[in-house]
Amino acid sequence: TTGTLHVAGVQLSPGFLPAPVDVDSATILMDAKQITWRNAAIRYQGMVLRGSLGYPETCDQPTPCPATFTLQAPALSGSALSTALQGERRGFFGRMLANALGGASRSGWPPLEGTIEAKTFSLDRLSLRDVTATLSVDQTGLTLQSVDAAALGGEVHATGAMTLANGVPSWNLDVRCTGIRPSAVSVILSEHWGSG
Repeated sequence: TTGTLHVAGVQLSPGFLPAPVDVDSATILMDAKQITWRNAAIRYQGMVLRGSLGYPETCDQPTPCPATFTLQAPALSGSALSTALQGERRGFFGRMLANALGGASRSGWPPLEGTIEAKTFSLDRLSLRDVTATLSVDQTGLTLQSVDAAALGGEVHATGAMTLANGVPSWNLDVRCTGIRPSAVSVILSEHWGSG
């Protein structure tokens, strides 16, 4: 089947998410090789997102072929993502991703590769601006190829991975900061630092 489909007011219920996704509008392109959702305006658990998703029509390999995606959001927070992906509040990303990627009550995540952009992303007291994260997800974990953002008066760059062993997340992160202000860091740690 080939063609173009315009949809509005659609609700999707992927088995790997705890709640349905509301698609306000999207254009779906179909050809012999790929299905692509373009310019999708979606709402999920209170988050407003826009993006695209593409996946092969057929997969000629023994392991599932990854879907590719882009997502943009005006604002995101660690606690909102945790609640949205878990369906309950349990702290920061470790529990969120452990349950989202390997929750016993839901099917495992399909392989995904893509980019997430947000104007602001808050992690408790730490606020990141102009965030771009390139990542991949599979049933055993998550790989952060790069995370770039402005924060603490400077720039932050991170790479890393999270793997699951018996449902317990294990993080390995490399975070590099340039040009940050000590006074901005001290606020996050609830301390009073001098300059320098």
